[in-house]
Amino acid sequence: MDLRIRPAELDDAPFLVPLVNEADGGMPLAIWTSLARPGENPWDVGLRRVKSDDTPVSWRMAWIAEDAGRPVGALIVHQLAETPEQLEATIMSPLWVPFVELELLASDSGYIKTLTVIEPLRGRGLGTQLLRFAERFRGPEGMSTIVGNHDEASRRFFERHGFAEAARRPMVKDGWQTPGTEWILLRKP
Repeated sequence: MDLRIRPAELDDAPFLVPLVNEADGGMPLAIWTSLARPGENPWDVGLRRVKSDDTPVSWRMAWIAEDAGRPVGALIVHQLAETPEQLEATIMSPLWVPFVELELLASDSGYIKTLTVIEPLRGRGLGTQLLRFAERFRGPEGMSTIVGNHDEASRRFFERHGFAEAARRPMVKDGWQTPGTEWILLRKP
């Protein structure tokens, strides 16, 4: 496999939307559903948010992993240096509150919002390559990410690469169906 990691382009937004939703266990779709206007498809809300320049899932913060010109994975990463006020401004749903609380504990770190590979190619080392790439965004306080306590595969992946639990917050469900009960902040010095 000849993996290439490149900055995302606006045209990558349709590829990113389902990956962003999957990486956060379906929570984005629940939020997009609450933001949809009458008759509007929630996936269109997600596409609008990914196409935006200033949302936590903006294409501008994303990187696309390609094999032979075909997208196979995505990474959304940036240094988390926002102030509490800036982070609180991103809360559009009660579902985000525990996320923001954990992000505040991870300020000055390289924050991995999304790291995912398409299903048929998982387990082949592509996630590790994306994680190595993400290290270039390392902040003064290392790296961080947030996973659900029900997502054992993601948690084990990050722990194998030096991340350890730093904090937990109970999930807010507000109608969102998930087997998880807590969000876990993982940190790597």
